[in-house]
Amino acid sequence: MTLAFSALVAAGSVALNLPHPGIIVVLVGYFGLLFLTSYLRNSAWGLVSVFALTGFMGYTIGPIINMYLGLANGPSLVTAAMATTGVVFLGLSAYARSSKAPDMMRFSTFLFVGILVAFCMGLAAVFFQMPMLSVAVSGLFVLLMSGLIMWQTQDIIRGGETNYIMATVTLFVAIYNLFTSLLMGLRLGIYGAGQLGAYLCQAARTLGMTTTVVTPAADSPANEHADHVIVAPLDDLAASEALISRVDLITFELEDIASPVLDRLAEANAQGDVEVFPKVEHLRLLQNKCLQKRWFVEHQLPTAKFIDCPAEANISTLAAEFGLPFVQKTHRGGYDGRGVQVIREVDGADCLWPTATIIEEFIAPRRELAVLVARNTAGEESVFPVVEMDFNEQGHILSHVLSPASLPVEISSEAQQIALQFIRQLSGVGLFAVEMFLRNDKELLINEVAPRVHNSGHLTIEAHQTSQYEQHLRAIAGLPLGSTKQMEPSAMVNILYDNAIEAACARGHGVIAAGNNTNVHWYGKKGTHLLRKMGHITSTAQSIEEAQQNVDEALAALAS
Repeated sequence: MTLAFSALVAAGSVALNLPHPGIIVVLVGYFGLLFLTSYLRNSAWGLVSVFALTGFMGYTIGPIINMYLGLANGPSLVTAAMATTGVVFLGLSAYARSSKAPDMMRFSTFLFVGILVAFCMGLAAVFFQMPMLSVAVSGLFVLLMSGLIMWQTQDIIRGGETNYIMATVTLFVAIYNLFTSLLMGLRLGIYGAGQLGAYLCQAARTLGMTTTVVTPAADSPANEHADHVIVAPLDDLAASEALISRVDLITFELEDIASPVLDRLAEANAQGDVEVFPKVEHLRLLQNKCLQKRWFVEHQLPTAKFIDCPAEANISTLAAEFGLPFVQKTHRGGYDGRGVQVIREVDGADCLWPTATIIEEFIAPRRELAVLVARNTAGEESVFPVVEMDFNEQGHILSHVLSPASLPVEISSEAQQIALQFIRQLSGVGLFAVEMFLRNDKELLINEVAPRVHNSGHLTIEAHQTSQYEQHLRAIAGLPLGSTKQMEPSAMVNILYDNAIEAACARGHGVIAAGNNTNVHWYGKKGTHLLRKMGHITSTAQSIEEAQQNVDEALAALAS
């Protein structure tokens, strides 16, 4: 009866798409109600407490089930876990009553010490982000809960447990943990294993997901945070097959994925073998600057004037149409200053690249902004505050991010609405970074959109209730989106390699507190070259000016 009640509450939690309360609330609620039930076990109130406990646990399992149901093969995974739990419970209960079953009373101490150790290991895996330990704990709990079912069945049969309330609670806890151990760990695949992939792996761990990354390098930053690593070129179809066979859901930390790989992912998605977000057709669109710009124009989204550069074009004819300076961008592969050049003179040293490019007007005067926007599989949307970006002039690589951007309210609101309009018209799923120009402090123009988590969103880890990484995973897993509320103004600066910080880069690892609510994040990259992103520094403060001063001082200290 209590199991049916718990199932009913879980069904309601699924139907209402209720958010997961978080591990702290789960632990407090579970142990509080468990101790209360034990205290009241000999009174009528104990029955009320049992229903409160089983109902609460049913509520907590609902969001986990919802996460799976949002996947193409999710219903089959949930059904398989339920069926396996039922078969194991009925089979072990029957076996425990047979004469051939071992005397589980002899293993009482082993079982309860084992459960305590496994519980502590599980907490360590969550709080210290130890992926492989979490997988091991799930397997250990399957064995321990199986043993607990046999132990409690024999104890009831032999008259050792005469209190039906405690017998019910023990069997319910065993069934619940058996089911969650079989179900827990949505398997996430990530193409790319740089710093963005590393933060996705860390966020996945907090949501109970296991991760597999595909990377061409054995020492990529995300490798130490992932449960499994496939070392292979990103265009390797064999690696794609291996990833598809391992995971339930695939996402990307970079958009420049080869067309044959996207073809295979689209096929696997259509067959229900794996879910892929952002959608393959959206990745194809947004990985190509020309297609992306045309889409903006077709959907009446504001963007700078551009043309697809003709093969016969020369600087003189382009200067006549766009004026000087103007911008040349490669169709694909451009990021961190690569694939972009500014043509400033007709007869100077500048020359056009002989490859597929677009020509775009140079926007000046301007400020550069970004808006992170997310949409989940159910169509729920959220948008982060507008941030302002400042770029390193030498390599046109992002240097500073300030949040929220110091803008008139109406400009900030318009920027957020443009980002929301984009994701709605695209019907995108996941988190997208919409980069914009603000011309003459009044006209907003979309520069480009990244279909993934973004460098401008690093500061959401400390400054927001939900980081961009967790929000992206919530969106693609079909979970309710988290709050984008910003707790305090914040600033971020990228740690771009130069010889002055060589020693700091060599010894830097993990996250180091620098005082004044300032953290230095090191990515653990082995090789170095000028302006390579080796880490970033984030600070939260009472004002943007104070936060920026904090990150600048922390950056300067690296050279000392």
